[in-house]
Amino acid sequence: MKFEQSVLWTVLPAGLSEDGSQVKVSVFVTPRLGVPDTDAASESPQEPERGTLRPFPDFLPWPGRVKDATFEFGPGDGVSPPFSGPVRPSGPAPDTALWEKLFHKDIPLEPYAFDSMAGRAETARTYSAKDVSDTTRTFYRQAATEHPERPPEMRPLMQRMMRSEGESEGGVASLAIRMRQSFAELEDFHRPPLTSTPTIGSGEAPPPPPPEPPDPDFHQMLTSLGDHPALLRRLGLILDFFLPAERIPVSSGEHLLSVIPHWVSELGPRSQDLCPRTRYVFLPDRKVFVPAPRAFETDPLASPALGLVALPEADFSLEQADIDSAALKLAALARDPAGADDAAPDPTTQPPGAKGLAPVRTQGISLVRDGRKGDLATGFEKTVKDNDAAAAVLEERKRTADGQGPSRPDSAATPQLFAEDLIRGHRMDVWDSTRARWYSLHARTVEYRSPGGGEPLLTATDEGFFQLNLASPPTDADSDDLYVPERLMTWEGWSLSAPRPGRVLGIGEGAPDEVVEPANEARTRLPLEIDIRVQKGSLPRLRFGHGYRIRLRTVDLAGNGLTLREADDLVDQDDRGDRVLPGDGPLVFRRFESVPAPVVVPRTPLVEGASVTRMVIRSTPGSEPGPAGGETAGTRPRIVVLANVQPGRTNEDVRLVQQALIARDHPIPAGATGHFGRQTQDAYAAEQREQGFRGGDADGVPGCRSLTELGRKSGFAVDCDAAAGTPGTAGEVPRGGEPARTAEQYAADRNRSPLVTTDGHPPFSGVDERHLVAPKASLQCVERHGLLDGAIGSRDRAAREAGYALASRENGSLDDPAQPGVEVEPVDSPAADPGHPATTVRYTGEDLELPYIREPLGEGALLLDLPGMREGEAFEVPWGGSVWHRPRSFRLRLAEGDAPPRFDESSRVLTVSLPKARVATIRVCSAIRFDETLMGMASWCRERPAPRPAPTATPEDRERAARQEEEDRQRASSALELAAAGRHWMFTPWQELTLVHAVQRPLKQPVLELLPAAPRPAGATAEHLAGTIRLDQGSTDRIELVARWTEVVDEGDEGRSERPMTTPVFDLLTAKLLLGGEPGTAPATLQDGTLTFSTRNAEVAGRTQPEKQEFGDTKHRRVFYHPVAGTAFGDCFPPQLAEHDPSALTVAGAAVEHSVPSSARPTAPRVLYCVPTLSFETAEGPPGTVVRRRRGRGIRVFLQRPWFSSGDGELLGVVLGPVTGPGAPATDAPGVTLMGRDPIHRSAEVVAPTASMFTNAVRPAEELTPVAPEGTRSTVTVVGFAPRFDPRGNRWFCDLDLDTGNTYLPFLRLALVRWQPNSIQGCEISPVVVTDLVQTLPDRELRVKLDGTPTVSVTGPSYDPVDSPPPRITATVQRRSEGISDEDLAWVTLHDTTVTLTSVDAASTRTPSYIGQVPLPAGARRDRLRLLVMETDGIPPDAGTPPTTPGPVVYCDTVPLGEGRRRRDDHDGPGDHRGDDHRGDHDRHR
Repeated sequence: MKFEQSVLWTVLPAGLSEDGSQVKVSVFVTPRLGVPDTDAASESPQEPERGTLRPFPDFLPWPGRVKDATFEFGPGDGVSPPFSGPVRPSGPAPDTALWEKLFHKDIPLEPYAFDSMAGRAETARTYSAKDVSDTTRTFYRQAATEHPERPPEMRPLMQRMMRSEGESEGGVASLAIRMRQSFAELEDFHRPPLTSTPTIGSGEAPPPPPPEPPDPDFHQMLTSLGDHPALLRRLGLILDFFLPAERIPVSSGEHLLSVIPHWVSELGPRSQDLCPRTRYVFLPDRKVFVPAPRAFETDPLASPALGLVALPEADFSLEQADIDSAALKLAALARDPAGADDAAPDPTTQPPGAKGLAPVRTQGISLVRDGRKGDLATGFEKTVKDNDAAAAVLEERKRTADGQGPSRPDSAATPQLFAEDLIRGHRMDVWDSTRARWYSLHARTVEYRSPGGGEPLLTATDEGFFQLNLASPPTDADSDDLYVPERLMTWEGWSLSAPRPGRVLGIGEGAPDEVVEPANEARTRLPLEIDIRVQKGSLPRLRFGHGYRIRLRTVDLAGNGLTLREADDLVDQDDRGDRVLPGDGPLVFRRFESVPAPVVVPRTPLVEGASVTRMVIRSTPGSEPGPAGGETAGTRPRIVVLANVQPGRTNEDVRLVQQALIARDHPIPAGATGHFGRQTQDAYAAEQREQGFRGGDADGVPGCRSLTELGRKSGFAVDCDAAAGTPGTAGEVPRGGEPARTAEQYAADRNRSPLVTTDGHPPFSGVDERHLVAPKASLQCVERHGLLDGAIGSRDRAAREAGYALASRENGSLDDPAQPGVEVEPVDSPAADPGHPATTVRYTGEDLELPYIREPLGEGALLLDLPGMREGEAFEVPWGGSVWHRPRSFRLRLAEGDAPPRFDESSRVLTVSLPKARVATIRVCSAIRFDETLMGMASWCRERPAPRPAPTATPEDRERAARQEEEDRQRASSALELAAAGRHWMFTPWQELTLVHAVQRPLKQPVLELLPAAPRPAGATAEHLAGTIRLDQGSTDRIELVARWTEVVDEGDEGRSERPMTTPVFDLLTAKLLLGGEPGTAPATLQDGTLTFSTRNAEVAGRTQPEKQEFGDTKHRRVFYHPVAGTAFGDCFPPQLAEHDPSALTVAGAAVEHSVPSSARPTAPRVLYCVPTLSFETAEGPPGTVVRRRRGRGIRVFLQRPWFSSGDGELLGVVLGPVTGPGAPATDAPGVTLMGRDPIHRSAEVVAPTASMFTNAVRPAEELTPVAPEGTRSTVTVVGFAPRFDPRGNRWFCDLDLDTGNTYLPFLRLALVRWQPNSIQGCEISPVVVTDLVQTLPDRELRVKLDGTPTVSVTGPSYDPVDSPPPRITATVQRRSEGISDEDLAWVTLHDTTVTLTSVDAASTRTPSYIGQVPLPAGARRDRLRLLVMETDGIPPDAGTPPTTPGPVVYCDTVPLGEGRRRRDDHDGPGDHRGDDHRGDHDRHR
């Protein structure tokens, strides 16, 4: 048959009556309904289905069943007679009506099934709270004593402890192993592994669903009511009896006690009673009647028999701090693989916040049981054995019911119970040393009501208790392991059996914003609401600095236990001293929270760059602040105007240049007079030659290039564009620039600008201010400091109201817009919660009234690292105020300057000065009233680790240990002295404020110096740069190198077209530069204000910056590089400044010229043709004599467009071969220029052309490599000529002036190239182009003596007339016709006026003179006459007959015969292809 109902009747010895004549016994009734069949032959049990209470009529009116029952008590062995006759329970009868209100027939019921926990106990998760606490304390103690002023890097500290080893009883054991094991168990306990959860589109796991409301069945309802023994007694589930003491055998645990109930069940044989036997100790002489402990054989009154738990300090401890939260962060560090060796930490695995320690929070007073898991496993095993025994008894009764044997309710086979088995919970008592008495933490008043209110069903005044708990894993954990915490209970200053008063967070849709009054509404099918309150005056006060002790009273299944008085008596009689903790005296309750830093509140608007913790003032050094490494901020170099520094001018710019020349050892005998004369020109020419200029470029006339270089060396700048007469500048504001301004001036200027007046930007201020306010404290903190004790429990109504008003300020907040002068502004942030937008609070008033409760220990503000104070010196500002909770705020003002901080008490303003471009980080913390006895961290600093046993320690070891202990003590004392001064980060953590004096531009102009770089590779289109840039490191965060040059091309009607080009080369952020690296290999380094860069190093290293300059071709360019420094404070200025003026936040340095050589040969010149050139000039002669000279010996080469194939500066080069020596004949050679004598005349010898022969060459160059066939190698000399453009012919030309000596009409074959002097080696010249032969004309000097009969002489190089006819030189008179207006056609030759000039030295000299007199017609007007002088070449005849026609014209000129009629431009126009206006261009380029 199937037993569907069993009832357990558990006997609980509960002491004696006052006179000792009776013993108290309670019986705890436990119904087990729906017990499954235990028949092994039956089918495997299925999961029982849920039913109701309806099939069990006994438990519909249970109190009625018990009321009629009688009970007998005996040894429970099934044989011995009972100790007493049938008795009934004492006290009030159970209340049937109450039962029926709570348990009706539709109450759900699940069949009872025993859940064995023994197997799960073996795999239960736990950790050693003691080991974790010891390790955590050690870390914090070492960090606090070894690094008192700054938080340490925890990794080295962790590594050192991980390597340490200590001695134990078992020998040498690694501390690191114990630490890792403790931390691993801690993390395993608090962070169980979870099953993988599918994520939504954003990558985040969906929130877990809300938990299902519980739906307990009958058994669970009764279990939940186990905390309410008064209610269980009214329900008939706890029965109390008084038995005659003389009938109970005296026992020291050897006897057992059981109950035999006599009642009638409506289920008949399907209901069985199970009566476990309880071992007891009955000692009448000591008035002891208690359950026996398991160790009764050795000590019948061992704990917990007498109702107090022994608390030996080896197993139990008290903890005040929330150790687990702090230890979890340490556990993350210990888990980091880089934390245990010398390997560098991996940033991807390094736990966040590796620097410093987690703050420690005061939790209360916690009772910790070390090794609880082992005790729990023992208890679980005992429970399994008892259940197995009960099952065996039921099986025996089943056989009896089948007629197999007799049946009795009591049986020797029923389980035996001990004191440990009968404990339902514990009551914690606290000894308050201030009041010198014990307090229960469980005294309560309970009201039991039906749902919906009404009169209470029952009111009870008793003591609650707490039960030792286990924890189950979260629903998404991947295991069902049990979690066994070793922290048993924590007292936080309130009852452990009643909730705190006040409102709580709701659980509805609006949670957690919903705040509701607490209400214990019935949410299950048990129609009962329970209201629990603390008994008035029953609780002690938990206060910092007070001493406390703990004891534990046991509570059995019926709620029986020692009263406070009985426990006091037992403690007073205790001779073992382990019933209270600590055993050696009270534990001082201490505060572990640090004192927060003062609160910082803005007063002025937070504009660009400013935040709550970043104060900013703004100014500017001006647009020309002076070069880095040179003048101080606010000064700038003198600007010299190029047009003012020219020969003949007198001004201050000339004087400055003269001073620079004299300083560079170029003497000017007259000194720096300010006049540019011949001496200054000679000195300047010397400077030009020193800079590398040659020829006509070193003529002493300043050009932009040479003057800029002189200025760079001498400290002045050059304006190459200003017109002559523009005055130079010396320190005043540059044209179009801005002056230096202080913060006040800058703010005033900006406030007058359209940015503020029109665009709506908030006004600027020359100072920035923050309110500093006392930090806030929680109401609990203030209460624990005892500052509300005057109001708590006071009979003075005013005191209570004042205390309430103070407590109500806990909800006060600085962002309350109802406060006067408060402006709350939303912060536009994409990370902000739309439902709770971030805001910034600003108090515009001069002071700020505190709306909340202030921190009790904070006496004022302590400011560290203030500018203008000595290192390590602190500045303290007390809060003041009439009462402690009404402190006064003060303002921190940032202003420009370098004065020390000053505090004005009357205005409560602390002014801190900061120079331009300075950034200072200050620390603000609380100045505290330090009491070592109050601060928990101070006690940790004073702790010493437990001594390790060292029985074999040598005297040296003991001495070393003593020294170490003394060092630790001294370190702790030093650390606590700093804490008392407010300097210890663990006690008074600081808040950092950044003070910024932002400058709109860097304080200094960057100075560029380019260093020699490796040659440009052939065919390269880019240029690598290397050099240094001196800068003001503190005010510069970006350096840009900008290139500016003139791109020269051949286009348009003027030939040379110039296009100004400007482009950035690279841009470097100083914050990303390698500080103090090796300049030779790194792409860019910054050290001591000097930025060293190399674009080639960057390319080798694969970096993008600094980047080489890419031109896109191989041409030569003269590039002016200048650095541009960007301010490090750009975020502190409105972006509109840069939008209107891109240079508003930058300052440019002086340009440095750099020649980018051509990396490819020029293209070959395209020669059109060559012609000889000549020019005429009139020279001064004797009175009455006209002297005219013709300059020949020149060639003009016409060139086809375009030019500049290799860039600006491209020349036409004449290629010369090797010099053969004086008098050596010129030899033919391919690719070089040749010169030869006219073969029909014998004139002076001709030699190979040399560079000196070309008198107007721009520059020569030797040993250039021509384009030659592969396998050959030779060098040539090239002389260069600058081509000029002929706009009428749309062509280029070059005039070559040659010194051919006395050679008459020599022939030249020119070898021409394009020559780019600014080229890499081997790429200077193009392929050679050879011209046709061309003859140069000889020079001639014509002298005409006008007095009387004109005498004419012509002198110049000629040939020997011995072998060929001499030249024919004639002088003819011509007259001007009046009727003809044309200047050339108006002259008519007069008949018989031609005279042939003769020479007497033609055969003896190379420069003969031909002379003759020309008679004039009689009566002719001399002012209408002129002489025509013509020379024709004498050509030898091919036959014996001389030619009848004259040879080619060699020379022709005219001379007016009238006085005052001399014309300087009369010549034979067709042969003249040049003028006398060409001159060197010096260095006039920009």
